Amino acid sequence: MTHEVTPQEAIHALKTLSRLLEDTYGISAEEVLQESKTVPASIFASSLPPFSALATYLSQQGTSNKKIAQVTKRNRSFVRKTVQQAEFTERGARIPLNLFATELSVLEAAAHHLRTQGYEVREIATQLGKAQSTIRTVLLRAEEKRGGRL
Repeated sequence: MTHEVTPQEAIHALKTLSRLLEDTYGISAEEVLQESKTVPASIFASSLPPFSALATYLSQQGTSNKKIAQVTKRNRSFVRKTVQQAEFTERGARIPLNLFATELSVLEAAAHHLRTQGYEVREIATQLGKAQSTIRTVLLRAEEKRGGRL
């Protein structure tokens, strides 16, 4: 015999789990939700600069400029000015959205993530629509900023 969970029971269970994560691990519900959001690596293969590509993609997905600014730790007016209309083809690898809230540039964060997922420089270059030499340079800069940790 199975027991159907009511919406109220589900909400109570999620609130309890959220408090447990916060109290035990210092992880907020917002951090958990951010961890699960991803963007396709292929958006960086456009002709737009990396941050413009990211901001435009998020905007087209219905994310407000305020939220884009929060997630990427950028100035809200900068985000508003950056957002342009463009179309992206979603294909290939996906990159967790929370990785863009670091000291790394958008391109450095994207390339670094793909590298840690086992992609070779050639594959990263293809995914991001950049030259292999650019990806090598970006990965070196990311490593330097992270104190030699790739």
